[in-house]
Amino acid sequence: MSEQVKGPTRDDLTPELVDKLIEQTAGRSRVVVEHILDNGYITTLQLSELGYEHPPRAAADVRDRGIPLKTVTRVIDGKQIGHYRFPDNLDQLDQSSRGRIAISKKFRRQVLDHYGTIDIFSGSALTPREVQIDHRIPFRISGDPKSPFDVADFMPVSAAMNRAKSWECESCPNWENRVIEICESCYWAIPDRAYEHVATVPARRLDITWQGEKEAVEFDHLVQASTEEGLEVSVFVKRMIVEGLENPND
Repeated sequence: MSEQVKGPTRDDLTPELVDKLIEQTAGRSRVVVEHILDNGYITTLQLSELGYEHPPRAAADVRDRGIPLKTVTRVIDGKQIGHYRFPDNLDQLDQSSRGRIAISKKFRRQVLDHYGTIDIFSGSALTPREVQIDHRIPFRISGDPKSPFDVADFMPVSAAMNRAKSWECESCPNWENRVIEICESCYWAIPDRAYEHVATVPARRLDITWQGEKEAVEFDHLVQASTEEGLEVSVFVKRMIVEGLENPND
């Protein structure tokens, strides 16, 4: 028998627990919780319609606040649609659980002073407002580092790379196993150090952004040269790098 899509709503929960759910959320996580309280679930499609480009991240925000969600998948019009709902035993929610601790402006400044206003994955320059401060090890895996925060446990990222990381991490086998040591040796946690894998896959990854008019022209030259060689630009660039390492004096 397939699992029920609709879970507990506010009518099924005690007023005290409903108040706790609201108090423990803010912003995106509150939108998700209130929708589930009213309807018993929220779908990935509904989250997209609400303007969230990465629905699993919205659900992860709720889990990050210490609130469990169950994911039920249904095929609708030939597409797999995820439904997020509260578990049936939500009345057993650990009232001492808490979500992630907010990053203060002071600590954000410390991270920017240490790394600069860059995306740590691609090295692209960002404005201070564009920088997002991200846990190296996902909150779901390790929880918040002990207070006071250590700059070494965080890194500056762009919104685009933060979404890419979230997608990769949430698709990683370790998302459920939660072995911290696996994350500690992953590209998505330590792109600026020697790592062993990319989301458990034995691979190496390099994200590069050509930024500004001068670098854009240089990139266009790479595209033209790769086209003349009949190669994808990524393959062409990789070949250039390898040949440069093998023949440093050429």
